[in-house]
Amino acid sequence: ELGIDRWGRGYMLANLGEVSLLRGQTEEALVYLREALEVGESLGEKLVISNARTLLGRIDELEGNHRETDQHFDTAIRILEELVMPDRLRECHMEYADLLDKRGEIRSASRHWKSAAKIGKFAALKQGVIQEDAVMENRSEGI
Repeated sequence: ELGIDRWGRGYMLANLGEVSLLRGQTEEALVYLREALEVGESLGEKLVISNARTLLGRIDELEGNHRETDQHFDTAIRILEELVMPDRLRECHMEYADLLDKRGEIRSASRHWKSAAKIGKFAALKQGVIQEDAVMENRSEGI
């Protein structure tokens, strides 16, 4: 052990899983991510669960397991909504939209692109980056 507490272990495992996935080491990534998910669930650490689910979804998509991909991303999105983490939620919607787009599920992808845009516009409005008039104009256009 590296002296990392059990709580930090879940984050570390998810990060190692992501690095392994980026290096093309899918089997190693699965080991790390499954353990991260187990640790996250045992501690009720929802952010670890969300991170692991997103990465497991990416692996399932690579393997053509679309139903599992959808379940992982749906769970990750629900968790991020509960945690009120708009930046991560926006990123998750964008990543899922990209996967759906590549899969050819344009309508579903569009829904997630729009969700990501809506979150981004709300954040920009809240920070004063854009004016409410611009947001209202886009709402009338269905964005």
